[in-house]
Amino acid sequence: TNLHGILSYTWAGATASLNTWRVRSNGYGEPNQFDSSNPRPDVPDVLDGLDRASELKIVVLNVLNFFTTIDMSGNPGSGPNALSARGADSQFEYDRQLQKLVTSILDMDGDIFALQEIENEFGGDQNGDGTFAV
Repeated sequence: TNLHGILSYTWAGATASLNTWRVRSNGYGEPNQFDSSNPRPDVPDVLDGLDRASELKIVVLNVLNFFTTIDMSGNPGSGPNALSARGADSQFEYDRQLQKLVTSILDMDGDIFALQEIENEFGGDQNGDGTFAV
């Protein structure tokens, strides 16, 4: 309540954070103060399907350019802009990478997964090769 200041959209202060919205105090009257009206619990509630209350396993995995689009001559390209594929050079290599990825994910037994460097065709098979990763 009674927030006063200048709203700006600018660099957030860290190399990876890009830009963000900020309210900068304009110095009139008392400085802005905030009261916690929705504090976090010490231990999260039990999530559906989990038997543990304070343990949630989050896994971040760089899949090293896992693309379903095979990088070979005659291929339609990756995604809606037909970008060059960066993954496997053959169906054999793709099958090997897929098996390795599935085994790794299952072995990690995570509750939430964040995969980096995976091909994204934005909801469907946009290049017509019959497969899509995300």
